[in-house]
Amino acid sequence: MPDVGAEDASEARLASWLRTQQAAERHGTLCGVRGLSLRELIGPGWAFMR
Repeated sequence: MPDVGAEDASEARLASWLRTQQAAERHGTLCGVRGLSLRELIGPGWAFMR
């Protein structure tokens, strides 16, 4: 998983975005298509990965 504290700015931004998506998934507010895409790309437990 990308690191929010990474020195590489692109990695830090990706990590921040992914954490936002994870929170939305856990709260049931993530768009169904995006959630499905992330589950297919990363795996079924992606919303709880750190």
